Amino acid sequence: MKHTLRRFKDRWLWRLYPKKTEAKIFVVGYNKTGTTSVGKALQKLGYRHSSFNEFVWRELYNKGNIDGVINYTKRFESFDDLPWLKEDLL
Repeated sequence: MKHTLRRFKDRWLWRLYPKKTEAKIFVVGYNKTGTTSVGKALQKLGYRHSSFNEFVWRELYNKGNIDGVINYTKRFESFDDLPWLKEDLL
């Protein structure tokens, strides 16, 4: 059940958030460099933050839908983890 709720959230819930037009923060780094910790700190500071989203990774980025990935960023203010460290998104 927990996995099903996570998939629902990853795929649909973010679409309900209002679009944000301010500058974005991308925390880019390899594994074990503190990106998740910085992401949690940004959340505590009040940013609408997105960490790894399975839908964005598998259904948008891996299928070449970069416009869909960019559209996803309109709903958040800060990001960490995949796919943001990929060279074609930098």
